[in-house]
Amino acid sequence: MSVAGGVNLLGTMLEGVHYRTRPRYALKDVKGQQDMQMNVNTKHVRLDDEKYKVSLVTGLVFSDEKTAPFVMEVVLSGVFALKGDYDDEDREIILSVNCPSILFPYAREIVANLSMRSEYGAITLPSVNFMEIYQRKKSQGDTPAPESPAEGASQ
Repeated sequence: MSVAGGVNLLGTMLEGVHYRTRPRYALKDVKGQQDMQMNVNTKHVRLDDEKYKVSLVTGLVFSDEKTAPFVMEVVLSGVFALKGDYDDEDREIILSVNCPSILFPYAREIVANLSMRSEYGAITLPSVNFMEIYQRKKSQGDTPAPESPAEGASQ
């Protein structure tokens, strides 16, 4: 059990945007609506005793790459201060669920603004259940071990 504390977002950083239109894409060649899937990945590194950098990678993938109008990926990071005495499990949940949930609206806005300026129209990303993603990764044994401050400082 942990002692109550707080989670503070100290700042966000847009670390990367990859957007590329497909030169051979032709709207006339597409029949019906294309299936688009959103991929979301997170990771975190410890910066010091209280601070962590949490990164959220959001990518849009089309089921048929040949008729996909574009490729898009957004990498957004935030620096969070965790104040309080959290046990390892609570800290992992905060960094894998709560912090990405705080960052996601920023990524959603970036995707909407970028796609709105394209010829294909604005894309509004659907909501994401980060707890479900965390539980699925944990059940698959895919939960990353936290990195030490020395490793986090080099990134």
